[in-house]
Amino acid sequence: HSSTAFFKSLGSHYEQLIKHTMNLVPRNQYVALSSTDKQKYRVIESLPTGYIIGVALVDNSFWLKSDDLNNPWAHGPYCYHIRDALRLSQPIKCRGRVALWRIGKADMHRIRSMPCVTKRIQEWTHKFDIEPTDAMHFRALSIAQPFAEAIVRKIKSIENRKSAHLFRVHSRDEDGQFHGCRVCIAPHQTHKRVPFNYAAYGQQFQLQSLHANHELQRTAAMDKIRYQRSATLTQCVCDSSAYDDEKSNFPLGDSNDDNRVKRKNDKQLKHCLLEMGFAEEQIEDAMHRKPDLPTMIEYLLALRTVRNSKRLGYSDVLRYDSKGRRGKRRLS
Repeated sequence: HSSTAFFKSLGSHYEQLIKHTMNLVPRNQYVALSSTDKQKYRVIESLPTGYIIGVALVDNSFWLKSDDLNNPWAHGPYCYHIRDALRLSQPIKCRGRVALWRIGKADMHRIRSMPCVTKRIQEWTHKFDIEPTDAMHFRALSIAQPFAEAIVRKIKSIENRKSAHLFRVHSRDEDGQFHGCRVCIAPHQTHKRVPFNYAAYGQQFQLQSLHANHELQRTAAMDKIRYQRSATLTQCVCDSSAYDDEKSNFPLGDSNDDNRVKRKNDKQLKHCLLEMGFAEEQIEDAMHRKPDLPTMIEYLLALRTVRNSKRLGYSDVLRYDSKGRRGKRRLS
C-alpha cells in the first residue's frame, strides 16, 4: 500500500539512488531541469498514493550487519528481504493504516480475483514450497512513495524498519542481533568500501523505469500533495547505549565528521541554555521538541511560567506538559 503522504527529504543517498534507478526526482528539482531532461525524468509527487498497488513475497528477516551494506537499499536496523513482487493490474483505492493491517473483504476479493495475482501465487507455491492457503493470506503494509513503487518494480529488495515489531520470518535466534542502522555501521567500514557509483548501478533499470514512468497514470493532484517528516531512511534511529528511535537524527549520506559537528553544536546549545538558568531536564525536552534556539527559549519560558503558577498546582512541569491538548491551551 502506498501511503497518502510524501517525505520532505530522502537524504543524499536515496535521492541519488532513486534518481538513477527509477528516473524520479523531487518536484523542486524537476522544475529546474532542461526540456530534454524533463522527458527522461518524472516527478516523485506524481506517483499514486493511497492505493494498494502490488503484492510481495517476504522470505527472510534479519538485523542489519556490515556485510549487508553491499545492498544500497539496506538501511536497517531491521530488514525484511523481498523475494518477489508484482504490480496489480488495477490499483485499489484504500486509505491504509499504521504498521501491519488487515485488508477489507471486498478489497481482498478484488485482489484474489485478478488473473495476474492468481498466476503469480501459483508460481510462488510451486517454486518456494508454500501452501496455497498461506499464499492467499495477505496482510497490508503502508510504505511511502517512491519506496513502494521501487518494490513493485522489483528494484528495491529490502524493506527497512526500526524494529522487528511487525513480524519475524524466522525465530529470534536466527535473525541475528541488533548492530545499528547504515548510519551507525557505515562510518566504521570506510576503509573497506569504495564510493558507490549510482549511475552504473542504475543503468540496469533504465529501460524498465522509462517504460514504467510512461505507462503509470498520474493519480495525485499536484496542489493537494501532503508531506510528512523526513524518511527514517535518512536518519539514524539508533543509540549506542540502548535502542531508542527518538535520540538521534543524523542525515544519511553525510560523513562521520558532520555527525561530530552536529553533536558539538548540540552541546554548545545546551550549555547556552544552562547559562540562561533553565533546568537540564527541561532543556533536553525542548531540544527534542523544537527545531531552533528561539522556539526552544519560547517553550522553556512557557514551562517556567507554568511551574511558577501556584494556581495550576503542578510540581512536575514536564509531566504537566504531557497532558495533551489541555496542557497546550494553558501554555498558550
